[in-house]
Amino acid sequence: MNAMLSFHDIYVEHAGDVRRFALFLTRDESAADDLVSETFLRAWGARERLEVGSLRSYLLTITRNLHRDWSRREARSEDLPEDVAGAEMRMEAGLDARRELARVWKAAEGLPAVDRGVLFAHALEGLPYEEIAERFGIGVGAARLKVYRARIKLMLAR
Repeated sequence: MNAMLSFHDIYVEHAGDVRRFALFLTRDESAADDLVSETFLRAWGARERLEVGSLRSYLLTITRNLHRDWSRREARSEDLPEDVAGAEMRMEAGLDARRELARVWKAAEGLPAVDRGVLFAHALEGLPYEEIAERFGIGVGAARLKVYRARIKLMLAR
């Protein structure tokens, strides 16, 4: 590059053209400003190879190439359609639920058989404490206490 021209001189002379071109490409002021900034950064990084006579063309080519690269990157990173994203989220939630269920079953295996039976009768079968007490031959208060303690043990197993 000609030693006479500073970055400031290059910017003042060509920034308007580069910005207009960037606006034409992006139709967005913010994106155009980003393109202009990146264009001049790239040009300044290659300042030893710049020729004053072809500087404007060189800057516009950088702008066009940057826009093309950004557009390709955007296209690859587009969000999934909602139905696909929703299905993915449901699948992930299902996997999380299965992991949690496996963890609960494993923790439940560590409970005494009566406590596990009382807990499952209440939680899975929805039996009232009176029926649980009758089924296991314990008092209603003991059935409540066993369910409570079993739940605490399962929560602590996390």
